[in-house]
Amino acid sequence: MKFIRFAILSLMSLLAWSCSDRGDAPEPAPVGDASFLRLTLAVADHSHSRVGPAAGEDGDGREDGVNKENDIENIAVFIYDDSGAGLDSDADTPLIAKAYATRSSMTQENGSLVCTLPLGEYRATNNHRAVVVANAGDITADVNTLGELRTRPATDAWTPAPAIAATSGFLMASAYNGAARPADDDGHVRMLHDGEGSAKNPNFATSVSIERAAARIDIMYGYPDMEATSGLFYRVKSAQGSTLFLTHAMPVNLMQEPSYTLKHVTMSTTNLGLLVCGDETTDADGNAANYTVEPTTFAKGDDTGAATLSQWYGNTAAAYIRSKPATVVNEGVALASVPDMTVPQPVDGYNKYRIIAYANENTMLPEAHDSRFITGLALRAIYRPAKIYRDAELTDSFQGLVEGSTFWLLRPTAQTMGDDYCLYFASEAVALEYQKKHPELIATVEHFPGGVCYYNLWIRHAGDLCAIVRNNIYRVALSFTGPGHPTPELTEPLNIESRIFVRRWNFRPQSEILM
Repeated sequence: MKFIRFAILSLMSLLAWSCSDRGDAPEPAPVGDASFLRLTLAVADHSHSRVGPAAGEDGDGREDGVNKENDIENIAVFIYDDSGAGLDSDADTPLIAKAYATRSSMTQENGSLVCTLPLGEYRATNNHRAVVVANAGDITADVNTLGELRTRPATDAWTPAPAIAATSGFLMASAYNGAARPADDDGHVRMLHDGEGSAKNPNFATSVSIERAAARIDIMYGYPDMEATSGLFYRVKSAQGSTLFLTHAMPVNLMQEPSYTLKHVTMSTTNLGLLVCGDETTDADGNAANYTVEPTTFAKGDDTGAATLSQWYGNTAAAYIRSKPATVVNEGVALASVPDMTVPQPVDGYNKYRIIAYANENTMLPEAHDSRFITGLALRAIYRPAKIYRDAELTDSFQGLVEGSTFWLLRPTAQTMGDDYCLYFASEAVALEYQKKHPELIATVEHFPGGVCYYNLWIRHAGDLCAIVRNNIYRVALSFTGPGHPTPELTEPLNIESRIFVRRWNFRPQSEILM
């Protein structure tokens, strides 16, 4: 299991539950004027890593949260009468009990957070289930039916901060449908005893898994791909020996509209009926067998207007970045200012990463996979060719360039446009003179002031399926084969290779009490 799990603390109670059949258990006897529900925030086991991105609920394995990603500041709990359909029970199903608790009322025991909630005169029956929303504040007065809860927007999936590492307030909510995972019995409210309850001796308990509503995007790299003053240093994959300094990263098409508080998936890739908090599934070949959707998913298509795209993506929209290249610098992430983190499970020498952004869900059907909708990265780099020519005869050149040298690139327009096929000149006149001397050459001349160039890539969620889905870390490993574009084109990626690892967020409760 890859999510925060609310489990019963008492081993005796667990053993007692396992000995009873849920369907045949008698209705509980009255328990006095007050009842209490005990929740435990427990830790799930690690899963193995797979090179991917792999489809399905497990993805490429799981990883612990860092910084403030694990903090739980408050919890809202809702109980409803399950018709047998789990969270897809009738939309008019009333929320028959509600409770709210802050972090100060929780204790940490054996690596888990424990909380006991007063429920007034609530009485459990065999069909009652609990839904949990964390870090949303006291929303118990805002929703009264199951339908209102499952369509509630996740208005603040996280709380931004000037420094990415200080980002906090990650909204989390129930991860499983209940009916979809009967073996886990997720959310089922169980009776502990039929006597009068108290905070120390609660009447009821439940086990509920929750997950973050946000996703995260990282860049992964390995030493010595590092330059302290200029972001990240890369050796270009060519025989010439060119290098580049990756200085900024800007998320592209970062969804500004909120998703649902509770995850929604389709029944399959052909049946687009929705299942609330269902699993991502795979077919016999390991391919994605259904889709995760958010409120804008089915609105993405050929008739989507520019005003809608601006509303959805704001200054991260692909069209906006193309028109204003300075956005990548002014609003992107300066990589030299972001602390590097250690990859828990290194892959092929990639042992470090830097967090680029947190993201709302952004999903679309395969027919809408184009640059207007897909989330990606625009990367700004300073390219340093191994050799720049001063003459059209290629006899006079200089090497050992300092970072930021201006050059003119003669780039072949054939399919192969990597570093080994490019020529770099100190002036436009010399580049054009060389081109005139070689009319057989099909090439363009491009100006790179200060050696600045741009790359882009699109983020894949599973196989070739492009999407951003909640509670996933999208970790991108980069390499380069030649110079990028002089401006952010954001079309098909040029001279960049990427491997994307999609990992589910694990959870470790913070050790300190939040006051």
